[in-house]
Amino acid sequence: FRRRRRKRHPRTSRRYFVQATEGATFGIVPYICPEGLGGVCAVVGAWGNIGAVCWGMMFKFGYLGKFDKGYEAMGYIIIASAVFSVFMRIKGQNHMFGTLE
Repeated sequence: FRRRRRKRHPRTSRRYFVQATEGATFGIVPYICPEGLGGVCAVVGAWGNIGAVCWGMMFKFGYLGKFDKGYEAMGYIIIASAVFSVFMRIKGQNHMFGTLE
């Protein structure tokens, strides 16, 4: 019997990048407010779920049947958030423009 090799699904490689992004997001959580770590984790997790619902609603009501335009809008929002994340500053940590003491 020959064993069939399963082909890797094209979306599989994207999953790695999604998981890396999520890890990077939660990786900075302990540095934001070490005293209130539980609260910060709760807020980050809650807003992640709210964002997922917003994306789902955007595609359900705003881009029904026009998924290419929906993904284009999503791309622009992600690029804008990546550009603005350069200016994020966490007290006591280095960033591109120096250290916030």
